[in-house]
Amino acid sequence: MVDLSESGAVSPGHGRHGQGSGFGNNGKKTSKKSRTRRGKRGRRRRNKKNNRNNKTPPPYFPPEAEEGNIEYKLKLVNPTQYRFEHLATQLKVAFAGGSRVGADITLLREREVDYDLDRNTRKIAEVLVRKVPDDQQVVNYSESRTAEEICESSSKMITFIDLAGHHKYLKTTIFGLTSYCPDFAMLVVSANTGIAGTTREHLGLAMALKVPIFIVVSKVDLCSRGTVERTVRQLERVLKQPGCNKVPMVVSNPDDAVTAAQQFTQSAWWVDEIYSVPDVGTVVGGTLYSGVCREGERLVVGPTDEGRFLRLKVGSIQRNRSACRVLRAGQAATLALGNFDRSLLRKGMVMVSPKMNPTICCQFEAAIVLLFHAKTFRRGSQVTVHVGNVRQTATVECLHGKDELRTGERAVVRFRFIKHPEYLRLGAKLLFREGVTKGIGHVTRLLPPSQNHDQNQNHDQNLQEH
Repeated sequence: MVDLSESGAVSPGHGRHGQGSGFGNNGKKTSKKSRTRRGKRGRRRRNKKNNRNNKTPPPYFPPEAEEGNIEYKLKLVNPTQYRFEHLATQLKVAFAGGSRVGADITLLREREVDYDLDRNTRKIAEVLVRKVPDDQQVVNYSESRTAEEICESSSKMITFIDLAGHHKYLKTTIFGLTSYCPDFAMLVVSANTGIAGTTREHLGLAMALKVPIFIVVSKVDLCSRGTVERTVRQLERVLKQPGCNKVPMVVSNPDDAVTAAQQFTQSAWWVDEIYSVPDVGTVVGGTLYSGVCREGERLVVGPTDEGRFLRLKVGSIQRNRSACRVLRAGQAATLALGNFDRSLLRKGMVMVSPKMNPTICCQFEAAIVLLFHAKTFRRGSQVTVHVGNVRQTATVECLHGKDELRTGERAVVRFRFIKHPEYLRLGAKLLFREGVTKGIGHVTRLLPPSQNHDQNQNHDQNLQEH
């Protein structure tokens, strides 16, 4: 045996190699066999160290934050009997502790499963355990609470937008669906009335905009059971039609509600509203579609009637009447613009960063489907086009490959705005209407103003030659 502490030491004044490599600290000469044995041991130690260093480290995840959409889940893969019973015991202790501190335990779902070969059944459950502080409650508008007080004392805000159901106010309903970007659309159907004409129309609008839909049947206490069942069958029949092609699911208990909720999956600022506030100045309301908007940021707004973008500065930001410094994509808020001239603003404008170099168009092309038309849809027809919060009358310049369209037919159509240019995005959903005429589609091509004049001249020459 060789003492590693001695064999590894090097006398002062000597390196690992050279004249002093064959001597220890005591000056005695070591044998060649001992040196070979020590070299093998050193190589083995170095190989073990390298193997340890080459191992892939376990994945590191940052701690789960109190706020946000990051949540870790643990999945059991082939657990042993001991591991399973140990976790079940921990859950029982946690449930008992939660009940002692006043936490609420809500049973979401419960199932029976086969436990062993003897067909002994046991139950598995999905529960929600939460502890609501004593000073926390669901609040709403009342005589003693204002919107400011509710926002200051609330940790989560749920906004309901009531849109018009009468055909007379269809443009208001379309504006709400296209500009406010709702997370869900709730279609209310009266049990005693059944499906009306506007029911099909609003259902088609929500589906065209790809807004998740759920239907609520109201006034069930005023009708017999047979009437309610007939209304539900009508809704199922409409949802299964080729135009909808949906699989309806009837929600009759909390378990169905949880299952149905799991099936839902959905910097440019769009100006929706314009105000003048005393001591504040011009204020615009809208939704941030992309990026991040900060207090004091410099943006450009447009296009104006002449097709220009104007510079401005964001003074302050408010969400739900509460001040905030940063606004993120998908959030609706109001921006104070100070002394910016209100007469230069209109609904449908966009506020973007100057680095984006925004482009505008007077003409654009869209792939459309004509949902309904009393006669034929052809060149020269005028319709009201809805693209996001943009709403303007447009003229059909041409239909590629066709002379006219009938109900249910598809085509690529070029539209021209009759008043002023607009800021559009490729792929944006499009709705157009005029009386009973309705159609849907998406934007496929934007024609800058410089190309519009040239293409119009070429198109007119082709028509004259034809």
